[in-house]
Amino acid sequence: MLRGGRSRFQNAPVGILALGFAAAFAAPPPCVSQSPAPARQGTLANRSATPSTLPKPCLSQEHASEQLATLLETVRDHPTAGAYNTLGALYAAAGEVKCAIAAFQLSLQMDNKNWEAHYNLALALLTVRDPARATAELRAAIAEKPDSASSHFALGTLLYNEKKLAPAAAEFDAVLKIDPNFPDAITSRAQVLMAQGNSAAAVALLEAALAQPPPAEQLVPVTVALALAYSQT
Repeated sequence: MLRGGRSRFQNAPVGILALGFAAAFAAPPPCVSQSPAPARQGTLANRSATPSTLPKPCLSQEHASEQLATLLETVRDHPTAGAYNTLGALYAAAGEVKCAIAAFQLSLQMDNKNWEAHYNLALALLTVRDPARATAELRAAIAEKPDSASSHFALGTLLYNEKKLAPAAAEFDAVLKIDPNFPDAITSRAQVLMAQGNSAAAVALLEAALAQPPPAEQLVPVTVALALAYSQT
């Protein structure tokens, strides 16, 4: 399995939140709340202004963090695509992946051109083992933002895991064209070359990367990948 790069739940208002792309290929986290925080009384489920399409368990503030509870209030009063995308990211950070999926879907119902919501939904879908829908969402994210290196990397990793080597290579090439220093893009591209039986090309690619040299945090992974490529040449 390829290692994850900078592919995490994103949203404009609060930046990058947890549940990295590597976790998307691990066992799906349970949809349970974090440790209880000081909670407000009651829930939002019985308020008529609350969108009925969010599952009722997701509307409970009994165990919600203060930030999540505040955003639930905001969405109740001012539902927007951006607010639902942020809400989904907060649910994901709390391990509430099913609630995150519902929130991202609501965001896209309001604005289907929001590439971040497509991207975030794709990662959430991967945690519940739905690669087909995840692939569609990643392609939608790329259609809206072709220069999203994270989206290309996520799609490339998904395709590689499905043994679709040529399409995966194309996605990793796109990543490197957008951001030559994107974490793990070089090693992932080399891994595809080795899987295709072209270890010599993998060696050349990795040697060129080391000659630049790569950022410090990528030096060890590239060196290890080069040693592996040498062993297969």
